[in-house]
Amino acid sequence: MELQAGGAGEYNVEDCIACGECLAACPYMRLSAGRARREMQRLRRGAHSMVLEQCAGCATCNAACVLDCRPYSLIRQRWNQRFQLRALPLRARFLLPHSKPNFRSAMALSPQEQHYTATLRRAPSAPRALFAGCNALLLPYQLQSRLWRGLEVFGSLDFCCGEMYYRMGLYEYARQSALRLQALFAHTPVQDMVFLCSACYNMLANVYPREFGVELPFKKTFATEFLREKLNSGALRFDKPLNQGITIHDSCHAKLMGGALWDETRDMLIRAGAEVVEPEHTRENSLCCGVAAGCSRFSPVDLAATGARRLLEFDRTGPARAAAYCNGCYLTLESVRHAVPARTPVEPLWDLLMQASGEPVPHALRRTRTRQMLTGVLSRAMPDVLRPAKRFRPDPIEPLRDVQGND
Repeated sequence: MELQAGGAGEYNVEDCIACGECLAACPYMRLSAGRARREMQRLRRGAHSMVLEQCAGCATCNAACVLDCRPYSLIRQRWNQRFQLRALPLRARFLLPHSKPNFRSAMALSPQEQHYTATLRRAPSAPRALFAGCNALLLPYQLQSRLWRGLEVFGSLDFCCGEMYYRMGLYEYARQSALRLQALFAHTPVQDMVFLCSACYNMLANVYPREFGVELPFKKTFATEFLREKLNSGALRFDKPLNQGITIHDSCHAKLMGGALWDETRDMLIRAGAEVVEPEHTRENSLCCGVAAGCSRFSPVDLAATGARRLLEFDRTGPARAAAYCNGCYLTLESVRHAVPARTPVEPLWDLLMQASGEPVPHALRRTRTRQMLTGVLSRAMPDVLRPAKRFRPDPIEPLRDVQGND
């Protein structure tokens, strides 16, 4: 299928010279320069390429392209064409936020947590709000932290930004997710939206307007910028510094945004008293936590193997702890760590900042959540792996209904 010139955020077919340097930089496929050129040419022609089966979704190829041609978008385009022709294998449903069961529905919140998160399912009514991404809703103690004082917290699992659909190349479903959030915010007074999740931040700030033409008329702020304002004003203090070395896991979405979060997140750890120790693969060539890797063949085995590789690299790096500024990365890596002999625990950046500010962190609850995720994969996703011929198309994402404060 011939490629057409795309808009901002899409593969730049006009400037791409198919040099293959992007694929040769991939830390997973380890292609020679010649093989990388040939596979890039195959991708451009629409021929089958091993890249479609082995891509781990880490977006290092985007960072490696000096012409900014966004080759990862080309890979997702090919996945979109695969979906149009063949639908999805049944095992993919565990990764989809609006299919049941999925990796989030495997989590069992306590009655108190359920009551609290139910109060958040409403359109925001304040000028500054905190967008509780799906993964933070599984760790609701974070949303009650005084770190976010001054923000109205809101969110629900059915407010999902559609990131997983986007990663898989299911663009129509991602667009439907954008439209339902646009409708949710249509009559709210929000002027500044703060995001805990780098995926949500990238989707609403960049992907929605550039690739789907869906504008959300408010400022988008990542949580580190909000916290920096509080620290500079004296409204937040880190009175209990961490005083230890911490290695850091970079989100794939940071690469899709050009890496704007790399320095911000490290600066926040340093201000909290940590010494940041970089792993071998970091920033523009950071390894995937495993979630995006599951999107190529929709395999929990690929997800676990990719996560295990990242965890074992942390062990070689040296510090006793690793920090993730994406809660999805945290939940994935720690759930995998229950099943592999990795020693270095991964903690959410927000929990480390809570600790530095003097707030308690419920470590036992976190371990319960990650064990629940692992159990969910084994009990609900693995049976679908044994039915490789079974395929399906997800139901359309319906408009939001019965949301308090929204017509």
